[in-house]
Amino acid sequence: MDELVVALDVGGTNTRARIATLAADGEPRPATPDVTRCVASAHELRDFVSEVAQTAARLGTVTGSVIAVAGPVVGDRIRITNWPSDPVVDISDLEDAGLPRSRTRFVNDAVAGAWGALSRLDPATPVAHTEPLGVNRPGGSGLEDGNLVYVAPGTGLGEAVVVRYGLESRQVTVVAGEYQHTQMPRFSGDIARVVHAIGDALGRAPDWEDLVSGRGLVRTYDALRAIAAHAPLTISDDDAHRAGAVGEAARLGSDPQALAAAFLFYQVLAHFAQMLAITFLPCGAVVFGGVSSERNVELMRRSGMAGTFAEHHRFAGLLAAVPLHVVGGEVNLEGALRLAAQAR
Repeated sequence: MDELVVALDVGGTNTRARIATLAADGEPRPATPDVTRCVASAHELRDFVSEVAQTAARLGTVTGSVIAVAGPVVGDRIRITNWPSDPVVDISDLEDAGLPRSRTRFVNDAVAGAWGALSRLDPATPVAHTEPLGVNRPGGSGLEDGNLVYVAPGTGLGEAVVVRYGLESRQVTVVAGEYQHTQMPRFSGDIARVVHAIGDALGRAPDWEDLVSGRGLVRTYDALRAIAAHAPLTISDDDAHRAGAVGEAARLGSDPQALAAAFLFYQVLAHFAQMLAITFLPCGAVVFGGVSSERNVELMRRSGMAGTFAEHHRFAGLLAAVPLHVVGGEVNLEGALRLAAQAR
């Protein structure tokens, strides 16, 4: 029977799964169409995993599995913070549901996305769903020249860094962080006014994810409207559900306030990426991933975020030379499959 690997990308609402066959060269090739399910508890995840494992068992033998999750991963037990109840998941429960024992593991979803993005930008492989935001340095992508930062703005905000080591920089490791939950620095102009309005409404200093996320886009939109009306901002628990409508209005240009909110969103994202770039010196590239990034490439360009990324009193020249890319598609699943193939 065929040797298979399984990847899951567990989000706050939806979970996606991919079953792949390992080809002769060791690369995973999708064996069935991806499956997406609304999952909001550990019990629902176990049921979904059981269905996926049963499908895989009819095709071959699963020898490795990786589950990408939003949030810190420490050991074999994780907590999905966006699930309202039953949020704790144990590896042993998923192994009981049919995933391979001792060859199943959790990874942060930004780590999985970074591995997926890395394969997309490999000059030795066909490039798909990749868009440059800035002008690349002479000689190509420069991916062999240094580290790579991966940033995934979406429902929330995630990031990971691909660290190259070894004399020839051929070996890599990927490290996830939680920089998105650090307090935002002081800004000026429209960004400062929006940050101040959101901070007043939250009753605390905002962190990066309070602005760069689905709910952050809506809060920025509402803050701009409140500022124009000289009124205080009101924050709702339902903010995230309006993000799609605000984003669509920005893309269509049907609502000037939505367009202004999207431009400010990507300006803040540029500052966030710059902070990571100065920390890790990603001379390889800064890569923005996720469905929303792929959908909004033109908004990202029009927002001027590439220029904002390179504005710095000391490192403007270095930052201007860093290639900026957008990768779309299912990079979390692609990266998780790559890791699953290694873990078997």
